[in-house]
Amino acid sequence: MLGVTPYSSFSDIPELVPVEQLPPVRTGLDVYHLWRLLMGPLGFGCRRLWVALTDMDGQVSPVVPQIDDVPPRASAADCDGLMTALDPMRPFFDGGAVALLYTRPGRRQMHDDDRSWARSLTAAARAASIPLWPIHFANDEELLVFTPDDLAGAP
Repeated sequence: MLGVTPYSSFSDIPELVPVEQLPPVRTGLDVYHLWRLLMGPLGFGCRRLWVALTDMDGQVSPVVPQIDDVPPRASAADCDGLMTALDPMRPFFDGGAVALLYTRPGRRQMHDDDRSWARSLTAAARAASIPLWPIHFANDEELLVFTPDDLAGAP
């Protein structure tokens, strides 16, 4: 996981930062820290997909949309639809990339339904030629990056 220890206790949660004060995102590790700064305490009431756009200088868009109550397993149609919705925003992230975080309630370890989100989002972004940062996952206990092994297999 990029050599990062997951934030797993309530004592090591960073203070929430307004989007306009976020540090630039230039590496995968920066994306991990971006999500920690935006999420607040771990613990979720519903499955949610978070979207952040970064420009060519690593600046994060002032709007970080969240899509609540996403299904447990990703569908190609949903992920293709998200990429279609992101297309008009290309002028902002041209030279940058899109950061995605899938969150869900519970303490159960990452499983294949979770991985389906990373696989389907990656496939949809590739088909739409939308650059992505490494996709992340969080549950009530940990924040992780989806690894290449997690992305292997059919969406």
